[in-house]
Amino acid sequence: MAVYYGDPNADGVVDMGDAILAERFALGLSVPTADQRKRADVDGDGLVTMADVQLIEQYVLGAITQFPVELILPAPSFWRRWGPLLGVGAAAVGIVVVTRKG
Repeated sequence: MAVYYGDPNADGVVDMGDAILAERFALGLSVPTADQRKRADVDGDGLVTMADVQLIEQYVLGAITQFPVELILPAPSFWRRWGPLLGVGAAAVGIVVVTRKG
């Protein structure tokens, strides 16, 4: 079953009703099911917080077209190998690469 991020009420539409429900979860006024938690956690940190509520509101208002949890970034090994060839350093993509000497 596909997960529709930003749609914790699972009605197939991301709207202010979803933001309100996510806010209830964030404030502890309602307890989400596992599916609702996954749908409401649009920043991908494993929690439903006011940051998720704000992102859902921004989506509804058209300020964003995608949630952070939907963004797929290549693994750090990709950046270690191809970053220098692409002219992109680890700092430019917001990752930390730890290497060992010797």
